[in-house]
Amino acid sequence: LLGACLLAAGASWAGNVDTYGIGSRATSLGGAYAANAEGPFAAYYNPAGLTQTESPVASAGLMVLDPNLEAKNYEVENSNADNLGPTDVSDESDNLYPPHLGLAMPINDRWSIGVAAYAPFGLHLEWEDNPAKNPMSYNVYESWYDRRVVSPTAAYKVNDQLSLGFGVSFGRSTAGKEYNVYSVVNPNKVLPVALGGNGDDPVYGKAGTFEAELTDDFNYSANIGAMYQPAENWNIGPTYRSQ
Repeated sequence: LLGACLLAAGASWAGNVDTYGIGSRATSLGGAYAANAEGPFAAYYNPAGLTQTESPVASAGLMVLDPNLEAKNYEVENSNADNLGPTDVSDESDNLYPPHLGLAMPINDRWSIGVAAYAPFGLHLEWEDNPAKNPMSYNVYESWYDRRVVSPTAAYKVNDQLSLGFGVSFGRSTAGKEYNVYSVVNPNKVLPVALGGNGDDPVYGKAGTFEAELTDDFNYSANIGAMYQPAENWNIGPTYRSQ
């Protein structure tokens, strides 16, 4: 049955950001934490899990990420510019250090509160900016995207089996990129056929660089959840995060 489920998996597509996860326990479980979320980081995985906190608890952590990317035989086709491949390119990105910290505590037999601050996802990549060594620098040689969030959360214990939770995530995202501008540098000169041109094409090359950085408005989203224990060794934890 397990083999059939694995073979039935569909396609997955790569993304330019990574969801890091928060907290050592949740991360070691691969994020499968919504049905057993506890402590400060229940604010992220399932706010109803705050009711499992029996006394005030604080937690902080830091992830260390080392991007390591390679593009092999990269080439710009249909181009008259010199030194546009094929070539092998490796990234020159610095390490990333996304932090997370939080606090949770019960305030009576029914209510618990907590707050967590974290960077749920993001990425910052940098490549060689010399187009003679890195043809794709005309597309981008440095790009970044990160989001930072603070989530105050409250949970209510209905009975020994059922808890409900609600939180609001306040955050802001920043994105940007830098790339070389590729344009005609000498419209009166053509590239001979012997050098790869067709005798009529103008010579192209680096005309400058372009940089853009965008920061969105301060925004918020909701995070709601429930935790139900139908039997001693079973937990059910549905959770929903709004856009």
